[in-house]
Amino acid sequence: MPSSSRLPSFPFPPSTSTHPLLVVDYSLLTLSPTTPVSKAESDKLFHACTTLGFFYLKNHGLREQFNSLFDVCEEVFALEEEEKKKYDVGVSGNSFGYKSIGHDNVDEEGNVDTNEQFNLSHDDLLSFPKVVHNEYPEPVKKNAEKCLAFTSGAHGVTMTLLTHLERHLQLPPKALVNLHPQGDGFASPTKARVIRNPPQAESSTLALGSHTDFGSISILDNNMTGGLQVLPPGSDDWQFVQPLEGHVICNLADALAILSGGVLRSNLHRVLPPPGEQRVCTRWSGIFFLVPEFETVLSPLSSLSPIIAEGAKTMTNAPEPGMTCEQWFHRRLFGVRASNRKGPESWLGSRGTEHIVVKGSSARAHEKRLEEGFSQGVKV
Repeated sequence: MPSSSRLPSFPFPPSTSTHPLLVVDYSLLTLSPTTPVSKAESDKLFHACTTLGFFYLKNHGLREQFNSLFDVCEEVFALEEEEKKKYDVGVSGNSFGYKSIGHDNVDEEGNVDTNEQFNLSHDDLLSFPKVVHNEYPEPVKKNAEKCLAFTSGAHGVTMTLLTHLERHLQLPPKALVNLHPQGDGFASPTKARVIRNPPQAESSTLALGSHTDFGSISILDNNMTGGLQVLPPGSDDWQFVQPLEGHVICNLADALAILSGGVLRSNLHRVLPPPGEQRVCTRWSGIFFLVPEFETVLSPLSSLSPIIAEGAKTMTNAPEPGMTCEQWFHRRLFGVRASNRKGPESWLGSRGTEHIVVKGSSARAHEKRLEEGFSQGVKV
C-alpha cells in the first residue's frame, strides 16, 4: 500500500463526473506455468489503445517499486532549495532532474504550473555511477538500485504491452520493442518522474496544461488522488479519471500514434486540483515515461504493416518528414519553459499530435501561428 503520509485524507468524491476506462489485467497478457495469454484481454488492450488511448492496468506487479520511488523523491523534495537548484532541469530540452513550481507554462496566455517534479533518467540508472545525462542528489545516489528496480520493472511491463500491439498492428516481431533499446550505446528520454502538487485555492487552477505525452507509453500511479482529466474524442467536456486502488493508469503517447499511422491514439489530458474534499490534499503522482531511442525517425511504419499503411493515408498530425524522436522531444519541451516564452507561439510550438480544428476566418491565422511556434521551438 502507498505510504499513509502521501494518501489523500478524503476519498475520491463519488458524485464527480468521470470518464470510464477499460480495465486490462496484466497477468492475462503474460505467459506463466498456470495461465496462458488471454486473446480476449489482448483484444481489450488494443481496443483501449485505438479509442481513447487510456486504460487501467491491474496485477502489474509495480506497487512496491512505486512506493520506493515515492520515498526517494520525497527525500529530494525535502532538500534545501539551493541544493535542489543544483539539479535544475534548465530551460533547454533536458528533462532530467528537479523542476520547481512555476517553471513551465500551462497555456497560451503564459500561466504557469503549480507543481514540483523530480525526474530520473533510465539511462543514468542503468549506467550508475557513470553519468549519461545528469548528476543526481544524495537521496538518489544512495538508493540508485531501488530507483533502477522501478524503471526496469516498468520498462518490462511496457515491453509486454508493445509486443501485443505489434501483433494487432501486423508488425514483424519486435518492430516496436527494438525501437526502445536500453544499455550502453543508446540514449533516450525514458524516465521516472514524481510530482508533488500542493493544495490550490481555486479548483480551476491548472497543475499541468492540456497535452499529449511525448513518447510511447506512460504509466501513472496517482496515490488514490484525483486531478487527472481527459478530453474524450469528439467532446468539448473535460472529464476526471477516477483513481482505483491497486490499478495504474496507462496511456499511449505521440511516438506510437505516429509510428502506427494514427491507428493508436495519443489523447489530450491535463491535471487540475483534486475534486471535492480531496482539494485540500497534496497530490502525489509517480510516472514512468517510455520513449524511443533518440535517433528513431518519427514516421509511420507503413512498409511493415498494411494496417499502418492504410491508417497513414488519412493521418493529418504527423511531424515534418525526417524528424527524429530527439528533435520532437526537445521541440515540445522547449516550448513549455516559461523562461523561453515569446508569446502564444511558444506554447503552440510545444504541441503534439492532437488535431486542433479551427473554424472560420481565423483558421489560416491559427495555422500560421502554429507553424511559427513549431519553427521557433525546434532546439536540439
